[in-house]
Amino acid sequence: MMSIRRMTGLCRASVVALLILGSFSVTGRSQSLVEAVKNQNQAAVASLIEQGVNVNEAEGDGTTALIWAVHGSDVETADLLIGSGADVNLANDYGHTALSQACSNGNSILTQKLLDAGANPNAALWTGETVLMTCSHTGAADGVQALLQHGADVHATEQERGQTALMWAAAQGHSDVIRVLLEHGADLHVRSRTVDLYEPLIAVTYSKNVYLPEVKGGFTPLMFAAQSGDLESVQVLVEADANVHDATPDDGSALVLAATNGHEEVGLYLLEQGADPNAADGYGITALHWTMQRGIAFLYSRPSRTDRFWNHRNSTELAKALLVRGADPNARIEKDFLPWDIHRYARTLGNELPQADFAGATPFLLAAASGDADTMRFMLEAKANPGIATLEGLTPLMVAAGVGRERNAATDEERKGYLEALQLALDLGGDVNAKGPGGRAAVHGATILGETEVLRILAENGADLEATDQYGQTPMSIALGDPGQFSYKPLPGGENDRRFRELAPLQEVAEFLLELGAAPYTGPVADRSGQ
Repeated sequence: MMSIRRMTGLCRASVVALLILGSFSVTGRSQSLVEAVKNQNQAAVASLIEQGVNVNEAEGDGTTALIWAVHGSDVETADLLIGSGADVNLANDYGHTALSQACSNGNSILTQKLLDAGANPNAALWTGETVLMTCSHTGAADGVQALLQHGADVHATEQERGQTALMWAAAQGHSDVIRVLLEHGADLHVRSRTVDLYEPLIAVTYSKNVYLPEVKGGFTPLMFAAQSGDLESVQVLVEADANVHDATPDDGSALVLAATNGHEEVGLYLLEQGADPNAADGYGITALHWTMQRGIAFLYSRPSRTDRFWNHRNSTELAKALLVRGADPNARIEKDFLPWDIHRYARTLGNELPQADFAGATPFLLAAASGDADTMRFMLEAKANPGIATLEGLTPLMVAAGVGRERNAATDEERKGYLEALQLALDLGGDVNAKGPGGRAAVHGATILGETEVLRILAENGADLEATDQYGQTPMSIALGDPGQFSYKPLPGGENDRRFRELAPLQEVAEFLLELGAAPYTGPVADRSGQ
């Protein structure tokens, strides 16, 4: 969620405000001192101080020699400057002091030296980011301890989101910092500030089967830790009496957040601590749904295989634990996602059709969309109903065949999984000719994906190879690249999906359909000479 999709996380202010400005009109002696410090030329620094240079003169942006010394983690030069009377509390134009720089570096030694020299333990940037927050974010536990011992306010909040140092430590998974903050009375139950998101117009325009979160925020430290996925941080907070039921209406509980972000171990721990296995987020998506995250991703778009915000494997062990503890295998997603990348799985104009509305999807259907037949079987043992379709009529059999899935090349392992899921859906009595979103049947989805083996299995089980979708397209016309430009035809609502459906001809698929018994294409051929 990063743009708006990660608004539940920390929106940390830009801490490092040091700008290396090379040509300011300042006195030669002051500039020489700053340059000597930048170059870590201690002999030159000592010589200039002996000559009586003003150790507090600064560059044009207010950055002092001491700040530069700390920036370079030059302890000896910092000691020399402090001992020569440098003001440890001078800030540059961004409110950045030597102490905040030490915390940005995670340098506990310099943090302690500056505090001993009188640095303000509650110094803050204009955003309200305190040095305690900065040290907590970088994980400098000794620095945090020193700040608190010198009177830093453990309850201070930054201005934009009302987040505390404990939240910043939890979001970064710094369990040792969390312990120090808790020892000094940090509030486990405080929540971050909520912020308004969208204008009412969006709710009017996108009111059908979508969820419109109106605010973001309201996280507790435990929720931040669950989202970040650091098990030890979560354990420290829970052992300190954090509430495992902490939740917001939009993002759900700490358990849901862990499952959403693919943190299986954290989810298992929270479940063991009594978290509600049926808790859901504002979309009605439960933790069990989120354990089948590959199904969600493959129905929306194929993420980059290196994108840590998208690419999470299915959490099968968490799925089993949820079912054992009473998670509803037939829970249905209540609302779909908004467009424009507002959610990590929101569709944009770059996504391809056929697209499927998630409303009504069960965990079993998402397992089928993942090609995860083993989990489908486990869900069946837990009384999952394989016949439940989405509100648009999308069935597990359809998604296993390809309806609603993005048109991307599957790996051999993925293809094998989908074939197994498809066969299981057929064995369970799935209707091979049922139609779902866009009037499409399983054969349409398989054709768009070019999956000839899926087409063979469907044909052997009685699939109608002449089935038409909402545009009148058959598998054959799709395989031939829509020669009649059926998908250019406006629907009753005045829209069409041609910009998504301009498929290149799949000649091998067309020939395979003929071998299966499909009729040759005899429909119209549009004149494309002007395109």
